[in-house]
Amino acid sequence: MEALFTGHKPSDDGQQVDVHRSFDLPLERNDSSEDLDLLYNTSDTVTAEIVFAVSIVDLRIYANMAQFMGNAHILFSHVHGIGHADVHQNKLILLMCNGGIEEIDFTAEGGVVAGDLTMKMLQLNVLVSSQEDTVPEHNILINLGVLQGHIDYMSAHILLLRIVDICAEACDVWNDVSQSDVAQQSSVGIQISAKLKWTAFQLAMHRSTAAAAFGIAQRMYDFVMQQKKRSERTIGLMLPPGTAASTAFAAYQEDQKRAEKSNIDSPFMEYHHWMWAVKFGNTAFLKGLTNLDSHDCNVSLGGKIDISGDNFCLVCFHGTSFRETEWATLNINFLGGQFSTIAIPGLGELNEVRKSDVLARICSQSCKIFLGQNISTKSELAAIYRVSVGRGGIPPISHKEIAEWLHFACIHHYIHSSKDTSGHGKLFLKQSQKLTIQQVIGFPALNVTMINDHFWPSLDTLLKCVNSVEKPLCTVECSVFSSFSESIAVTTAVENYLFLHDLFKGYVDHLEEQKISFRPPFCGTQIQGRELSNENMRNFVSIRWDVEPHILLMGKSTWASGQINPHISWLLEKLGLDHARTTIPKYVQRGLMDPIDLAVATTLELLLTMSQQKQY
Repeated sequence: MEALFTGHKPSDDGQQVDVHRSFDLPLERNDSSEDLDLLYNTSDTVTAEIVFAVSIVDLRIYANMAQFMGNAHILFSHVHGIGHADVHQNKLILLMCNGGIEEIDFTAEGGVVAGDLTMKMLQLNVLVSSQEDTVPEHNILINLGVLQGHIDYMSAHILLLRIVDICAEACDVWNDVSQSDVAQQSSVGIQISAKLKWTAFQLAMHRSTAAAAFGIAQRMYDFVMQQKKRSERTIGLMLPPGTAASTAFAAYQEDQKRAEKSNIDSPFMEYHHWMWAVKFGNTAFLKGLTNLDSHDCNVSLGGKIDISGDNFCLVCFHGTSFRETEWATLNINFLGGQFSTIAIPGLGELNEVRKSDVLARICSQSCKIFLGQNISTKSELAAIYRVSVGRGGIPPISHKEIAEWLHFACIHHYIHSSKDTSGHGKLFLKQSQKLTIQQVIGFPALNVTMINDHFWPSLDTLLKCVNSVEKPLCTVECSVFSSFSESIAVTTAVENYLFLHDLFKGYVDHLEEQKISFRPPFCGTQIQGRELSNENMRNFVSIRWDVEPHILLMGKSTWASGQINPHISWLLEKLGLDHARTTIPKYVQRGLMDPIDLAVATTLELLLTMSQQKQY
């Protein structure tokens, strides 16, 4: 990737060939890849070769975002970039660019949503390749030094954030089917792959944060829809009638009206974001996959997201502000995870799928979470702490110093048992004497995998139940298996469990009280918050439950001070999780896997729209 970004093409003998020169002369190369043959094809001459560069010292943008964000101010410092684009006679488009920004400062005030976000040392690399009858290629790489700031809602701080050393990478993978493979392969895979890494991730929230997030989403959606309607009216008046642009715009408006009229009812409420993507993938002519319409092949869409971080710290305050004197801290070292999803139309049912609106028959998702580089690591890698501030020990609530405040709230100086407090030694040495820190739960190195297979009702079943009061339920088969290097350590102090219970209950109750009507951008009907949260049209069934760690009781909040090792089922029963085999997968599905699945489906739909090949 680096060679492509710098404008060079690597060869098998280790030499780098300059691709910025004229394509009229043959390139000396030993590559045998068919993709590179198409990418660097020299049979056609270059019709356009564009090289561009930008360098800006300071760029200031002022915007009035009405009541949503009020007056917004964005400052870009030391912007630089360079790029190269080639357009061939055979419609090949090759774009390579890289750039960076030293600092970005976004400030909004005077609106319902306000805040201050700062990004430092941003680097961006992009590669886009597109050609008729050839699968496209999209790659993006982002490196960010520091991202920190706070978000306000209704003039109150609701979120504090600081992330250090972020590396994000995304690309698309197209598995083409040739004429000889059609008889042997029944599906074509199109998926997106993403990776996210960080060094330190610190996040602070309180009881009103979750409810405020729904309010921000609702107001943002209303603001975007309002601006969209204004833009559509303006563009429609500017386009001359009868032109290709006006015809395309009219078709776009018809699609929007058809989407607005469509009423996606249960049991597809949780999966309607896949409907348009799967339908488009199985009916449209895509670049490099034009043989789909003449053969009985299905297009399977999916995505894979990998995350890894050296340290993750979540601070949850027991109250509605950051001035509370009690909070819980979740500290995780060497966190890793992988989420994958795939939506496959029923095999052999492509014709029926194209004739109906029931598109994807099977949706399979998997979520893996692991702590530690190796499962044999015998040390504590994650823990939940209860932190209390004594009299006179009010936290240094100065949101202008986000790093200092989060470093204190995450109790790094205590967890790592180090006098090095990153420049805040005087503050921490003074405040640490007034802190009461109790460990509630400690986790060793572990590896947990959850696989949820979603089976939808048949088309005949759905048609029979159209006018019925009882709607058919989608069945979710859950399989969970895990491995632990040591026992899970839990404290014997009952008051700490009551504290966590009250903390969690307060967050949930406050969210229920702040329910609002929310209209997601992917659905045409008005959906009440009650329907989104409570009326889940899925039936969860446990197929496999292999979670068998031992419990180590801690008498004095030390790792190995207890001698009793009860079973995990005993602890779950004491916590009231009598049906943990289905309750835990259901909560993970709703809270974690559903939002990620929605993001993957939306991205794939956008990618397929961009990759559609015109028919003449």
